[in-house]
Amino acid sequence: MPATQPYQNLAPYYDSLMPEQWYRGYYRFIKENLKRQGVGAGTVLELACGTGRLTKYLARGFAKVYGVDFSGPMLEVAKKRLPSVRFFQENLTDFARPPKTDLVVCMFDSFNYLKQPDFRSALARVYEKLNDGGVFIFDLNGEAAFARGEKKFVANQREISVKGGRIVWKNLFYPTRWVAEFDFFANGSLAAESSETHVEYFHSPKKVAKLLKQSGFELVGLYSDFDFSTPSDKNKRYYFVATKKPTRRVG
Repeated sequence: MPATQPYQNLAPYYDSLMPEQWYRGYYRFIKENLKRQGVGAGTVLELACGTGRLTKYLARGFAKVYGVDFSGPMLEVAKKRLPSVRFFQENLTDFARPPKTDLVVCMFDSFNYLKQPDFRSALARVYEKLNDGGVFIFDLNGEAAFARGEKKFVANQREISVKGGRIVWKNLFYPTRWVAEFDFFANGSLAAESSETHVEYFHSPKKVAKLLKQSGFELVGLYSDFDFSTPSDKNKRYYFVATKKPTRRVG
């Protein structure tokens, strides 16, 4: 049975896999970063917004919120949750329809799904969609989320009960790739009714900092957690905060 693209079959179950405190933590982290940068963002674009749970918090704290995601099924959930928010079904590398905003966020390691050329293209799109002086906040899975230093891949498997059935979630960790395979079983079914595969790619903080600079950003923060702690040599996750320098006007 061929696997579909990520976040198609997973969409109805995604919210049950994600604790609410994660979204609260991300929102507090975003607001504190804006305070530290002295930026009063009125408009925000959330990339890879998924089912809109972080968007829900952003909509409470900002004057205007837009969401972008490539998955139609995920956006259907988001639109039902937040009918007043404008959502766009587009890719990270070439999204075009949302207007410019003061803040762009892309959380939950969504940029890890991009290989380096696409990563560069996505940064260029973010830069174009930010107002001068705007802030870009995103995170990435780090070394500890991959089999860095291992000679062979590392695997594990989980089985999760969900409404209407169960999910078998298998992870394969390679030095520069993380492959997650999901099989979906209806109640009582011994054979998977559908499946999908997710692939994430490792990007070192040093390389990401270089790409940000090449794209016109200034990296103003790199953290290992919501408490703004300094990253270690082998981090599970990295949090990046970058700004778009105001364009100098001549005359």
